[in-house]
Amino acid sequence: MHILKLNEGFREPDDEGKPLPPNLILFNHGHDGDCHGLDHGLDERSKEYAIRCWNQYKGLASPSADTTFHRYGHTRWPVQEQ
Repeated sequence: MHILKLNEGFREPDDEGKPLPPNLILFNHGHDGDCHGLDHGLDERSKEYAIRCWNQYKGLASPSADTTFHRYGHTRWPVQEQ
């Protein structure tokens, strides 16, 4: 599936989950509701774009779970907080 279609589908509200926030560009979904997206709001402190954990049923994870592309490949993502 093309990334644009994927994002379009997750932005549509439905009865089962929360729509993808407008500031996230989804690039990874694990078919279990846990997703990763690029937050296109530049972090002025680090000058990087954060990668955010988002769950289609629970929403955004704690900001402490945020990372950058530099660290993304070496990060163990936490399970969404209950």
